Amino acid sequence: MSKTVASDPGVGEVVLEFVKLLTLPFIIIKNVLIRIKNIIITKLFFVMVNLIFIFKREE
Repeated sequence: MSKTVASDPGVGEVVLEFVKLLTLPFIIIKNVLIRIKNIIITKLFFVMVNLIFIFKREE
């Protein structure tokens, strides 16, 4: 069974395309999540820096 599927190029290509279609949304979601995480980290960093400056001014 596996030998015939492997030797048939059409089925292999269809399976590969199907796997690509399945993994594409996950890759996009992962990239979006990484981008959101980076934005949150940079925002938090700027907030921390601003708080430090505010506290130093008040002293």
